Amino acid sequence: MEAKAKPCEEQADALRRAIDEWVKASEATRDYLVTSRQDPLDALEPLPPGFFEAMQKAYERERRARQRCILANDALYECMDKHKLID
Repeated sequence: MEAKAKPCEEQADALRRAIDEWVKASEATRDYLVTSRQDPLDALEPLPPGFFEAMQKAYERERRARQRCILANDALYECMDKHKLID
């Protein structure tokens, strides 16, 4: 006998997946952030070729993941409201 799924379980799972995706995308974006030098007298190293293009692509992936997270969150709240799970 199959257990009956709780209302909005699918939306909650979609939100968890969207959050995980957003976290991974934001970690990738952080990889491109400039970290401060330990010694201010050290010479700056030039950025690798294609750095800004790669950083922009990572940022765009993060932006899209963040938008999917927002949409998944909205869908969960709509479902919860529909099933009278929130006031």
